[in-house]
Amino acid sequence: MAKRKTVRGQWIDVDAIMAKNQNVVALGNASMNARGDIVNKDGQIIQSRDEIAQEYYKGNPNAVKQVSIKDTLPENFFQTPKEVVNAVKAEKLAKMEEQETKKRKIIETDE
Repeated sequence: MAKRKTVRGQWIDVDAIMAKNQNVVALGNASMNARGDIVNKDGQIIQSRDEIAQEYYKGNPNAVKQVSIKDTLPENFFQTPKEVVNAVKAEKLAKMEEQETKKRKIIETDE
């Protein structure tokens, strides 16, 4: 997030504020600190956010699915510059030929 500008024109470093206050107990009835750790009334960490996440994913094996991106990409997704240039040239040549055939049809119909 870095720095943000307020309505009054002052600059605030949001990341620095978050880092400074990450162990402060959050307001409300969540009994957590700003990082997401479960804390007691004194502010001591009972369970860290990493432990909470590990428990969740152990209990929900379908929550995380490993999918290979390589299988979803088309074969010609990664092209060399030479292949790209050749493809563009072929498209331009096809368009020019199409325009020529249209011109020939117009000329033939006029005669």
